[in-house]
Amino acid sequence: VLTGTHDKVEVRRAEKARAQAVRAVHEMIARLNRQFHPQGIEILDVIITRVQLNPEIANQMTEKTMVISRQAEQRMTQMSQMQELGFSEELTTLLQAYSEEQDGEKAQGTKEIQVVTKTLDLQRAEAAKQQAAVAEEAGVSVQMINAEARKETSKLVVGSGAVTTGLVSAAEAEAALARAECDKHVATALAEAELKVAQNKSKAAQVVNAAEEKASQMLAARRAFETHEMKIGVYDALAANEKVVIADAAGPRATQALLSEAILAGHEGRDPARARVVAEAAVMRNLADNLVPP
Repeated sequence: VLTGTHDKVEVRRAEKARAQAVRAVHEMIARLNRQFHPQGIEILDVIITRVQLNPEIANQMTEKTMVISRQAEQRMTQMSQMQELGFSEELTTLLQAYSEEQDGEKAQGTKEIQVVTKTLDLQRAEAAKQQAAVAEEAGVSVQMINAEARKETSKLVVGSGAVTTGLVSAAEAEAALARAECDKHVATALAEAELKVAQNKSKAAQVVNAAEEKASQMLAARRAFETHEMKIGVYDALAANEKVVIADAAGPRATQALLSEAILAGHEGRDPARARVVAEAAVMRNLADNLVPP
């Protein structure tokens, strides 16, 4: 930010201009009140929104402002150059100090690494010695543990053999009981199945007998119907024959009259003997009886 400077004369001129502006505002308020007061209007304050200066004055102020700005720019440029020079020298000093400190730290770190390495070698040797001692003790302990484990294993094998024998015996007994129970269930199921088969066979025989009886009835009815149709056919054939006389079997007198008439017609023009007529009548009556349906 560029900050300009001004002299004391400018300050006095500014104060004078401010006072003149205040007096101008008060005079303007007084003139407006004299103008609008008769109408009942009172002006309390006036705001100046625009001030237009004389072009010469404006140019003078612009030139003076530019001079002040150039002077401030020169001072700021000089200050910037001085600051850059100071920063450069300070940075060089800091880098040199940091380099020297880094070198010192590296040397100290190298010494500490040597000390730590020596200490670590000693600790490694001690750890290897302790590890060997522990391994030796562990080998002895492992042998003792293996011996104890073999001993316990032998005991467990013997005990497990006895337990296994007992379990096998119990399992066999349970298996025998289960087989007996299964055989019982199988026998019961077979008996129930055979009873069911026998019942079904009995029902089937009853159904077959009923069907055969019904079929016999139907067959007898069919045969009777066929016989009746055959008789009707015979009657139709006899009815179509002009030489055959059909009479009711319930009226023997009518039948006998018809037979006598037929016999006499057969001996027309002759005087037959009585015995011959009676014989022919008997033969024709027998024939008629055989033809009449029951």
